[in-house]
Amino acid sequence: MFGSAVSLLLTQMAPDLEVSSLSSVKQVLEMLAQGTVADLILLDYDMPSVDGITGMNMIWKLHPDQQIAIISGIAPPHNVKAAIRAGAVGWLQKSLKEDQLMHAIRMMVAGATYVPAEVLQAIEQIDERWGDLTQAEHGVVRLVAEGLTDKEIAIQLEVAPKTVQMHMRKILKKAGVDNRTRLALAYLRDNQPEECQLQR
Repeated sequence: MFGSAVSLLLTQMAPDLEVSSLSSVKQVLEMLAQGTVADLILLDYDMPSVDGITGMNMIWKLHPDQQIAIISGIAPPHNVKAAIRAGAVGWLQKSLKEDQLMHAIRMMVAGATYVPAEVLQAIEQIDERWGDLTQAEHGVVRLVAEGLTDKEIAIQLEVAPKTVQMHMRKILKKAGVDNRTRLALAYLRDNQPEECQLQR
């Protein structure tokens, strides 16, 4: 339903674009197998049969150079970041106004990447929060998020418990939280992509 509405909108706003509305990734693969060239494929993140990120992997397996963007009612920063890093050319929110949608699509067809400004800002905040951690600190915070105690972390990393405690003080300060529970929740929220792992 949403895909048909977008297709109709784009056809009305940009008669120079050739737009097709398909209901599944299977239909997209069939279209591409027939030799149809698509400058851009918009995949709905919330498709009933398969989510958009898994759909991208399915298409890229057979057509690794295909330009694909995700359109969704939500835009979790960690998912958007993972999708863009994997090769998606954009992540569009369904709440975009008509002119914004048209601008985004023309950007992506021209070879640019589109991500809403507020999502970019959220991604930058995540990068600022965790980007300053050393490799050792990343190892510690990952294990904290898994629920391990300082003693258990020390055993797994083969370091002294005091070393873990030193890392924890620095990590809490850099992450801007005051206890390990909030640290674990923040890390999981910012660093764990939902549902699927991107492969390309």
